Amino acid sequence: MLVVTTASKRSIGIVTSTIKEE
Repeated sequence: MLVVTTASKRSIGIVTSTIKEE
């Protein structure tokens, strides 16, 4: 579960960064 949570957090971080860049 920890791995999934970490992956989810990374995915959210990438999406957030992309939105902020735009």
